[in-house]
Formats: sequence, C-alpha cells, structure tokens
Amino acid sequence: MIRNLAILAHVDAGKTTLSERILFMAGEVSHPGDVDDGLATLDYLPEEKSKGITIEAGISTYYWKEHQYNLIDTPGHIDFGIEVDLALAAVDGAVLVISGTGGVETQTVSAWKKLKERGVVTAIFVNKLDHPDSSLDDLLMDIEEKLNVRPLLLNIPLSKQCNNGMLDVLSRVVIEHDDQGKESKIVKISESSTRLDRLYNEVCEAASNVDDNILESVLNGNIISSEALTDALKTLFAKGEFVPCFCGSAKMCRGVRQLMTSFNLYFPQPVTTDEHLLGTVIRLRHCRDGSEYALFKSGANLPESVWPESFRFFRIAAEMLSPVQEIKHNDVYALVAGDRKFDLGDIIGRSGELKGRSAEIEHVADLKYQPLLHAKIECAHLDDWTTIDNGLRNMLRSDPSMRVQADPETGGWAVKTMGEVQLEVLVNRLNRELQCEVIAGTPEVIYYERLKKHRVTKRNSFNSTDGLELQIQISLEAIDGIVCEVVSSTALSSPLSPREADLVQDTFLEFCESGITGKGSLQGVRMLIEDAKIPENCPGAWVRKVFMDALILMNLEESVEILEPIMLMELDTPPDFAGNIIGDLQGRGGKVKEINGDGKFVKIFIEIPLKKVFGYSTIGRSISKGTASYALRFIGYRSVESRLGQLVS
Repeated sequence: MIRNLAILAHVDAGKTTLSERILFMAGEVSHPGDVDDGLATLDYLPEEKSKGITIEAGISTYYWKEHQYNLIDTPGHIDFGIEVDLALAAVDGAVLVISGTGGVETQTVSAWKKLKERGVVTAIFVNKLDHPDSSLDDLLMDIEEKLNVRPLLLNIPLSKQCNNGMLDVLSRVVIEHDDQGKESKIVKISESSTRLDRLYNEVCEAASNVDDNILESVLNGNIISSEALTDALKTLFAKGEFVPCFCGSAKMCRGVRQLMTSFNLYFPQPVTTDEHLLGTVIRLRHCRDGSEYALFKSGANLPESVWPESFRFFRIAAEMLSPVQEIKHNDVYALVAGDRKFDLGDIIGRSGELKGRSAEIEHVADLKYQPLLHAKIECAHLDDWTTIDNGLRNMLRSDPSMRVQADPETGGWAVKTMGEVQLEVLVNRLNRELQCEVIAGTPEVIYYERLKKHRVTKRNSFNSTDGLELQIQISLEAIDGIVCEVVSSTALSSPLSPREADLVQDTFLEFCESGITGKGSLQGVRMLIEDAKIPENCPGAWVRKVFMDALILMNLEESVEILEPIMLMELDTPPDFAGNIIGDLQGRGGKVKEINGDGKFVKIFIEIPLKKVFGYSTIGRSISKGTASYALRFIGYRSVESRLGQLVS
C-alpha cells in the first residue's frame, strides 16, 4: 500500500529534522542531515540551506512495515503557505510537529486549521523533549486549549530528557537506542506503573466512545486485545475529536519509531480513482537548468509499455530524479512529457489527453491568497528581458499566491508577494536559474480600498457620431470578503450578450485593480447593472467606455476607506528586555493581546501593522542584545483611520 504523508509545523519546531530521522530510521539515508549545517536531505535549494528554512515542499520515498510512504516536508514559513495547501490536496495523512519548548505557536494554529478544513487525519509529534525547558504536561494542555482537540498520548520518555528510552503505552514495552539513535533493545515492562496505567486507561476510555465491546470491557475491568483497541482508535481518530499524540526528540531519534508505526495503524487507506484516468498534476517544479517537470499523483497501475507517447516518469528524492519502468496507484512521480507543459490540477487520461481539472487543487489555486507586499523589478540588461519575462510567467504558473504584471513605467514588472522572504527567493532564483541580473526595488505594503457606503448609484449614456446611443444605470455596493463581482438585475429588458458581459466584467475588474485613491485596489464590491440599453453589434470599445465613465463619474473618493494588513507578532524574549520591546512595538502602533512565559522567556502576542515591522529582526535583536526572536501571521485588514478598530478578514 502506498500512502502520501505531509509534515507541518511552525518555523523551527523541528519538522525537517523529524523528516530526516524518519528517512534514517527507514534506512533511506545512512546518516541524517542536520538543518543547522545546511545538510538536510529535503532542503536542497541554496536559499533553504542558507536560511535554514523549507521553501519548496521536499519529497522523498521510504518503506516501513511493508508499506511505501511518500514523505512531503512542507514549509513552516508564512510566505510559503501555498506549498502547504497544495501538499494537503494530495495526501492521505499528516504529522503536526510542535516544539516542546515553543509550544503551540502562530503557524502551528494556522497549520492545524488547514488540516481540519481538509479533514486530513493527523498525528501530533511533540518534539524537543530533550531540552531542559520542555514540559510535556503543560504542552498537552496547550494543545487541547488552543487547537480544540484532545491529544491521546501513546508514548512517553522514561526520563526527563529522553536519555533512557521511550515507553510505548499500548504494547507496554521500552524502546532503547544506541549512540546513533537507532533501536538497540526492546524490553517488555512487567511491573505496574502509575503513569503508564493512567495513560492506558485514558486510551481505553477514549476508544470506548466508538466501540461498545470496549466500553463493556472497560466497565467490567476486562482485558482488551491490542487488535480491537487499534481498530477502535483508527475509527476514533478519523472522527477528529481525538488526535494520536507522540513525543520525544527528533534529533535524538526518540519516539520516531512509534510515530512511524502509527501511520500504518491509524491512517486511512488511499481513495480509489477513476480507472480511465492516468492521474493528476499536483505541483510544478523548475530545475536548476530552468527546465520544468510536473509532480504527478498517479491514479493507475501501468507499465512503461502502455504509457502515453513521450511521457516519462521519475522517482523523486529531494532534487534527485530516477527513472521508473512502471507507475502505481496513489504514488507520486516527476512527469516529463517532451516539450508539453502542464498546469496545476490538470487531470490526465490514459492516452495523455486532458480530462479536466482537480476540484481540490483548483480550490487551492483560487484561495484568497492576498499578497501583502509589492515591489518593482527590472532587468539589468535589455537582452535578458524576454528570458526574465518567461521565467516570471513560469513561476506564476506554479505559485498562485504570487502576482506579476508588466510595469509600463519602467519597462520591468510589478511583483506582489506574501512577504519579504518570498520576494528575496524569487529574485535570487531568477538570477541563479536564468543567469540573468535582476534588480529589485524596495518592497512596499499593499493597501486595499473598501466602500464606506452600502450603495452608490449612477446613470450614464454615450452617443456615437453614427447616432448610436448607449444607456446604463449601475450601482456599487459593499460586500463581505475580497470578491469583486458583476451581477445583472433580473428586470433588464435586454440582457447583455456573453460578449458584452465579458467586456463589462473586464472593465469592472480593471477599475477595481486601479482603485479610487491610487493607494490600493478596491475590494469587496459588487456592481449591479440595473438598466442597460446597448445597440446590437455595438463596438466593444464603446461598451467599455460607457461603463468605465460611469464608474469614474461616481466620484467615490469620499466614499472609500483605506485598509492595511495587520499581523499577529509572536515574540520570545528574556524578561529583562520585555518592557523595552513592548514599549517599542506599542510606539509602532502595536496592540498587546497576550503575555505569558516560564520565567526564562516571555512570550508576547501583539497585533501590529505590517508596515511597522519591516526590518524588525535587526531592531528587536538590538534591543534584546540578540536574544529575542519572533514570527508573524497575517490576521486581516484594518482601516488606517482606526488602527485599534475591528479587523476585516
């Protein structure tokens, strides 16, 4: 059986370290790579090695207990959330890694929300219990409170810092390890243990929620077979109220074995697909030489002899591709088909024909990814313009969270990204992969406009020299969200033709993109066409003009408010510097939401405008003498007129 497994976490929770140890335990690598040394197997981009973060979801295959797993190590950084969403559209289960020292952090919450929305069965791994400041009991309460789920602990360390092996709750054995972290001995526990008994009883009581026989055994004090308990837990975890929870230290390989075995026991079987389909394109990747391939999830079991002409499939191990002679259902491959290019979500038939698009992946591509920054980029040498333009178009195809459009003022491009790191990586990859010199301007925050008034109405007409007359009446009204849409009144005497409707839609979107004040695009607005008299076969330019003029003549300058992106900053600092940092952030318009700590570090949660935290890494480290660290999560927009007012999602 083949399962696809994603690993998610907040930055620096140890997600990539866990991925390395899984591959090591399974025998796929002889020595696990270290993120701090830039040697992690699944972090292969130069930017990943230099920054110590995951940027592209890395894939590698391993085998465990007669099952094949495609391990997908997803980014934890906020700028690369699209990689997480696309991975979750193709997986059968996931692991959420939580730091035993950092607890449930901002991106932990974001990752959990993504998993819940998609209904992905998830196991939690509490990492870094080898650290002296970790507290498993406090973290379990933190998980239940902040994630609104009940963690069912299935293993525990025998000692405070995981030095003396890991105890498995269900099998009541201790797994000891050698100096390299591999298992050296498994010892059966015969004597009674108060903590072990308590955890085992908690598991049985939870399982009794879905199995009446187990409930009866619990009430009568009877022994429950491990098979019955495992089956009940699989049903229980699929419902989502409880989640399997494992703990240990990824760096020391403690708790990794129990976690890996749980995938076989508790994760669902892959869904069967249409037998007439070859599979689905789930991601696009670009190699160092600029060539492109598709990450492809197979829906069929086919030998090479019946593949579509020019199709070649490769096994993926980070950036290494190895050719295969057959493909298997639910497996993930790199697909190359000559000069043919694919799009995200393409569903391909057995003969290589396009059968449509994946609804799940199309949904991800259409998610409300609102870029927060924009910058202008130019090519240093005019001869490189076409190469860079094509490179940007390819990157845009593979990353729906980014926006690119030509900038007629400079002859370059206007690029919108989720954050500074994504912009930096984009420019670096253009320079490196295309071997072209790209110059990037200073990034600026993207603002948005919103109508204050609920409804604004305008009539307009246009008379041509040929005696043709166009008449319209339109209204604008504020709506929730970021959608800009056009609707026609059911009372229209003459409905717009499909061509006219497309022209009006394009005109309205162009108007919204330009905005009213020039500070940002207009969002959350609907144009209602109340009346329209347009002569048959009217030139498209006239249709566009009568609508655009009506929108401009509404004089909406006083009817809009400017919205700016607001971030939730999660900052850790020693207590000695907390007061100065809070004072500095409040002076920047920040609003303290929560303060807690453990005596050694203070954790501060502050809502603050994105514009006010540009370059704060240097400032915060200066105030705290290099001891503070922070992470940001986008939480919504707020009017610049009232920075303490209500957030707009």
